[in-house]
Amino acid sequence: MSRKIVLTALIFTVLIQCSDLNESFENVPVIQPLQTATLEDNVQFVSVKLSCTESNLIATDGQTNRVHQLDYETLHVLKSVGKEGKGPEEFNGIYYFDSYDGDLYVSDAGNQGIHVLNENNLEYESFIPGRLSGTRFSVQSGSIYSAAPFVDDDSIFQMISLEDNDSYYFGESNESLIPGRNYYHVLANNTRLFAVSLTEPEVEIYGLDGSLIQTVRLRDEPLLSETLQYANQFYRDPGNSSSAVILFQDATLINDHLIVNVLNHRQESNVKSTTYNNYVVLRFDGNVLQKTGAFRTNMGEGGVTSSFCVNENRLYSTGGPNQLDIFVFDIGDLLDYF
Repeated sequence: MSRKIVLTALIFTVLIQCSDLNESFENVPVIQPLQTATLEDNVQFVSVKLSCTESNLIATDGQTNRVHQLDYETLHVLKSVGKEGKGPEEFNGIYYFDSYDGDLYVSDAGNQGIHVLNENNLEYESFIPGRLSGTRFSVQSGSIYSAAPFVDDDSIFQMISLEDNDSYYFGESNESLIPGRNYYHVLANNTRLFAVSLTEPEVEIYGLDGSLIQTVRLRDEPLLSETLQYANQFYRDPGNSSSAVILFQDATLINDHLIVNVLNHRQESNVKSTTYNNYVVLRFDGNVLQKTGAFRTNMGEGGVTSSFCVNENRLYSTGGPNQLDIFVFDIGDLLDYF
């Protein structure tokens, strides 16, 4: 009975807090970790990015060129593959990765291609040549969708066919998009592309053909005031394509929610903030995407995340002073009401 009362109180509090999002992140729910795995004593981990697959949590390390399979419950490493090189199961600068239809697609910057591994046992299957930008990409409906690498035209997206490995570029820039097509996380479901700008407070919805459906602009969102109050430090100068500071660090799709991690900075030192990580939740219904809530995760001093993913009701994120810890948070109750 007492558990039910506590849960009801939590839901009521969340609903009140989420009904008025015109203040700062100080006024949104704070989620405490259920579990933490400390990996800094494990020499195989240096720089970790996470992805949630159907079977296991996957962590890639771009500096050691390793792919690790972790158990969702224990966070123990089940299997690791990879080394630096140019052959099968060899990498030369892993960026992001995605899973699709039982396979894991791993972007390799140095070898300019995508390695295809079996999701369950991490066995090497094939290699797809092609350049991807250093941001999240999606594999969906028989194609790889990513932000377009620097090409001669003004295309926003790149699509690589899994059938013939040919690359196609599409989607035209509009006035809201600043130069630099490498600065988008591209997430996809079976009908839509979601382009999350890393250097502008914007999220855009496109059809799989690149047709723009909706733009959600968050520049004037009071909820982001902790970050945007020093906006001149965070936005890339349109006249200087090499100058950028990341605003939206990472993003993920879960059911009908798009969750975006907002990276904060301190004004005096222009370094990442600590202790709390801020997330904005947007919900999409058909062609409409709108912000429905926000929350924070408590990761302790030095706990800024660089990568996160969601599996069922749990959010997994990197963090810790050396970015070598994995934190687990239960966000099921929040998503039910966002």
